[in-house]
Amino acid sequence: MNADPLIQLILPYLLLLARVSAFLMVLPIFGWQSLPMVVRAGMALTLTLFFAMSGVGRVDVDISGAAALTMGLLTAREIACGLALGLAVQFVFLAVQQAANVMALQMGFGDAGIIDPAMGEETSAITTLMEMSFALLFLAAGGHCLLMQVLQRSLTAFPLGGPVDFGALAEGLVQAGSTMLLLALKLAGPVLAGFLLLSMVLGVLARVMPEMNVLTESFPLRVALGLLMASITLPSLERFGADLGGWLNRFLIQ
Repeated sequence: MNADPLIQLILPYLLLLARVSAFLMVLPIFGWQSLPMVVRAGMALTLTLFFAMSGVGRVDVDISGAAALTMGLLTAREIACGLALGLAVQFVFLAVQQAANVMALQMGFGDAGIIDPAMGEETSAITTLMEMSFALLFLAAGGHCLLMQVLQRSLTAFPLGGPVDFGALAEGLVQAGSTMLLLALKLAGPVLAGFLLLSMVLGVLARVMPEMNVLTESFPLRVALGLLMASITLPSLERFGADLGGWLNRFLIQ
């Protein structure tokens, strides 16, 4: 018994909407909580319509018999695929946040947290500054187009309604995590070197002048050094954005 022609008609758009919505849900910038839900839903519908009109949303699946169960399984699979793709991009994007957290911890701002309006979680002022600055640079350089290209390539690598290689998706998540750690270390490396030098100087002063309270005196020095390193690091975010763009261009390309 063949499925209802109406179900066969709306199935491609339903699966495409499920993958696009899941992708945008965890995507950096577009998935931030500061973006209204109405705007995110509108973007998901717009992208679904765009990809459907371009012909990438074709599905050739036999849903004979238990049509509702088959549609549910296919939709759940597309949601899982979209979430995995979005998380892979999110992991690499979080490299800036991790590097800024290292800087804030070295400055002594680990307990002076504020609520990040984008992520909805507690963070430091330095982290918010670097995260917002990088987001603006990323959008100005056309990073949103790269994100849409990743979604388009996923529709070619993992066709709608077809089998999804979850092993390849898991490998992509692992590679994204390792890339995040590498880029975060490269971004935070000069900061760690500067604070290591400051710690060596304070250690020498503690031996030369034992009566000096190094812990109390070092706090303003750490804040000043942290602000100086932040002003030096901010221009390098453009180079970091280029590295992220290169990774996005290679993602899902065999």
